[in-house]
Amino acid sequence: MLVRYCIIATMLWASIGQLHAAEAGPRAYKNVPVGINVLQLYYKSSETDGASLNLKSDVELIRYFRYFDFFGNVAAIGGYLPYANAKLSIPALNFSQSVSGMADPLLLFGFDFYGAPALSVDEYKGWEQNTILGFSLQVSLPLGEYDKTSALNLGTNRWVFKPELAISHQLGTSGLYIESYLNYHLFTKNREYLGNLIRDQEGKWGVDAHLVYEFMKGSFLSLDCLYAWGGETKINGVLQGDDIRTTTMGATLKLTFSRNMAAEFKFRDDVDAKNSDKTRSFLMKLQYLW
Repeated sequence: MLVRYCIIATMLWASIGQLHAAEAGPRAYKNVPVGINVLQLYYKSSETDGASLNLKSDVELIRYFRYFDFFGNVAAIGGYLPYANAKLSIPALNFSQSVSGMADPLLLFGFDFYGAPALSVDEYKGWEQNTILGFSLQVSLPLGEYDKTSALNLGTNRWVFKPELAISHQLGTSGLYIESYLNYHLFTKNREYLGNLIRDQEGKWGVDAHLVYEFMKGSFLSLDCLYAWGGETKINGVLQGDDIRTTTMGATLKLTFSRNMAAEFKFRDDVDAKNSDKTRSFLMKLQYLW
C-alpha cells in the first residue's frame, strides 16, 4: 500500500501545487495612495488532465491588504485565506479520492523601492508612472488540512517562502506597460510525508512576463507568459528526478466599475510541461477598496 501511495504522490506533487500557487499577476507592482485598504474575493477553477491523472480543484479565497508609507515608498501588507475542493483520479491505478477544507494561508509584504513614492490621494491624481522596481515576500503557512496517510492533501505540511523582484515600465504615457518578475520558492521539509517519510524539495525558480494595455483608469488587458523550472524532490534523501520545466500562457482582464469596485478575470494554460501534466485554470476576482 505504501509503495502504491508513493507512486500516486510522485505523480501528483506538481499538479497539487497549483492549488497553493499565488501568482502576483499583471499590475501587481504599481503605485497606490497610502492608507488604501483592499478586500478581494477569488474563485479559481483548475483542471489537470493528463495521460497519468485527472485533478480538478475549486478554490475560494479571501484576501485583504493595506497600502502604507515605507521609508518614503509605497508598500503593502496583507494575507490570503483559502478554502478548496479537489478531486483526483488515476485510472491506471484504479485510484480516486476527494478532499475539501482549508488550504495553507498566505502572508504577503511588498514594497516598490524605486519609482513609486508614497503619495496621498490628492497627490496621486497628478502622478504618472515611468519605471517601478519592487520586491515582495510571500510566506505560506503550514496550517491547511493535512493527513499524513493520504496522497491528496490541501495543506502541504511545510513552510514555503517566495521572494520576488519586479520591474514595471510604462512606454511614455501610452497606457502600455512591460512588466517582468523573477521569483524563487524555498521549501522546508515535510517530515510526515505518507506516514513518517521525509520529503524535501529543492528551490523552484519562476519568471513572469506581462504586456499590459490600460485602456481606461484602473482597467486593463494583459497578455501573460510564465516560466518555472527546478523543484526536484527528495524522499528520505533520495532524489526523485522530477524537476519541472513549465511554460504557461494566458490573459488577464480587469474592469473597474467605480472608485471602490472592480472585477478581474484570468485564464492560464500550460503549453509545455516537463515531469508534470498540463494544467488549465480560470480565476475570477471581485475587489472592494476604501
